[in-house]
Order: sequence, then C-alpha cells, then structure tokens
Amino acid sequence: MKPTAAFFWRKLDFPGHDSCRLFKLPKGWRLSGAAVFWEDGHPCHFHYEVVTDLGWRTRRARVTGYLGNRPIDLRINAAGTDWKVDGLVLKGLAGCLDVDLGFTPATNQIALRRLSLKVGQRAEAPAAYLSFPSMRFVKLPQTYHRTSRSEYDYAAPTVHYAGTLQVASSGAIVHYPGLFERVAVGGATPRSAAGLGVAGIAGKHELRAEPQLPQRERALQPRNDLGAQGELTALRAHQRRPL
Repeated sequence: MKPTAAFFWRKLDFPGHDSCRLFKLPKGWRLSGAAVFWEDGHPCHFHYEVVTDLGWRTRRARVTGYLGNRPIDLRINAAGTDWKVDGLVLKGLAGCLDVDLGFTPATNQIALRRLSLKVGQRAEAPAAYLSFPSMRFVKLPQTYHRTSRSEYDYAAPTVHYAGTLQVASSGAIVHYPGLFERVAVGGATPRSAAGLGVAGIAGKHELRAEPQLPQRERALQPRNDLGAQGELTALRAHQRRPL
C-alpha cells in the first residue's frame, strides 16, 4: 500500500530521530512509524502504529520495542468510552478520543485532523497519554488554539507545558518547541527553536529536576534554556507486527 505522506523528525533534547508514514484505509487512517533515541543513558527503539476511523477517532494502536533492557509490547484498543491495553480496561480515560504516544510528535496530528479547527478557534482535546519512561496510560488534558494557518497555541496544564506548535497543512508537526523539529528535503530544518515562543518546556514534557515525570511533562516543566535537558519519550524496537 502506498502512503499518502511521510515525515521525519529529529529530537531537540537528546540524540534521536522519528519517522512515520500515513496511509489511507477504506474505513480510516493508519500512522506507522519508528522512534530511535538515547535518553538518560538508555538506548530506546520503538515501532508504533495507530489506526483511526474516517473521523480520526482512535480505534487501536500498537507499540513494540525496547527501553534500555526492558522489552515493550503494548496493544491498545478504544471502543466507545472504554480503553483497553492488552485486554484490560483502563480506568480514568473517560472522554478521551485520541491516543497520544509521549515519545513521538506523530500522534499530535491525529487530534489536529480530528478537530479541524479554523483560525481563531480553540478546543479541548483530552488524550489517552502514554507517559515515558513509565509506559503507563494517563488522561492528559490538552487545549489547541489555532492562531494562524500554520500555528497552534498548545497547552497541557497538568504537566505545566505551553508552547506554540508550528504545523504543516497536513497537520503534521513541523516544530515542537524544545522537543522535535521536522527535517525537510535535503536535511534542512524549517525553523530554529529560537524562533518560537515557549512557556514551561520540560521533556514531551518534563525537567531533569523531576526525574519521574513523563516525557511531555518533562518538556512542560518550566525551564529557562531550550537546550536544557528534559526527559522525553521513546518506544521500542521489536520487529513490528501488524495490528
């Protein structure tokens, strides 16, 4: 099957890259990618897939690979208001329509495409968030406010993160302050981190001062320097198995 789009990002806080492809399915969409990076002295390698319906509501996902010496293999299913991981119902995720994998910028596209905001519009988009390095799901309140054709003010208050996301017309992230930047044709990056305003960056979301916070939380913790090390996400490298 030929993809409709492909994306490649580099991490801004630790050595690493992420690449994914988008496929159109008869009854929805599929994101399929891999993230390889070094974090906190551990090599991380993850394959991930997310399948949505035609309205971009998450239906299932899979994450495989390793975090250091720890193997990872998660199967996620969303049916109605229930979210299941490896067949077990997760509590506390009521109201979530999107899965958000904390180690990759790829899944932000799902919420942006589902919301389809016009310039000036704002929406709440609580997500079933896979935090890193705990690899546990929590409910992550999020707000997207579209301020121009290519920028969204993004906030995740429970992890103290706020920043301006630069986004392509496809909905793919071009620049995620302090965390990721898309690599364009020829290896160039569209824009430097200094060009975007950020409030409270810490890993995809958290600061080293808070060693157990999830990645996004690390990126969300207040910091004065975009180069400050924050704990970000990573997922695993197994041979990917079809969902």
